[in-house]
Amino acid sequence: MTDQADYKIILREVLSTARTAALLAHGKADAFSRGQVTAYYDLLDVAATQAQAMDVPLLDLGLDAFDPVSLLSPPRQAA
Repeated sequence: MTDQADYKIILREVLSTARTAALLAHGKADAFSRGQVTAYYDLLDVAATQAQAMDVPLLDLGLDAFDPVSLLSPPRQAA
């Protein structure tokens, strides 16, 4: 029987991987990367919204210091 903690670990890893990939794609200007960012935004936003609706701390999902909406703004240019 699978423990609920196993699901939590899997979800946290999936969201961490999605967040990392989104941030990498966010710095690119090609159409494919923009599409990736949009898909990752959708995934991360649904996870954060559902967590908040169910009183699951974003810290438990590794999303406590991350706002998926930040993916919708243009990437910051290096100085």
